[in-house]
Amino acid sequence: MPQESILVHAGHMITAYDQPAVIGGGVVVAGNRIQEVGTADELFRRNPEI
Repeated sequence: MPQESILVHAGHMITAYDQPAVIGGGVVVAGNRIQEVGTADELFRRNPEI
């Protein structure tokens, strides 16, 4: 099972699988499936277990 990674950048949280790419001025997750993208507050509301 792929390892889950949670990244926080510029007030947004991206949940991706395997190894995320470098995040610079914009959000770039190359070669990974993005599960959820939203503000951290939105994701905490939907996923209180994080």
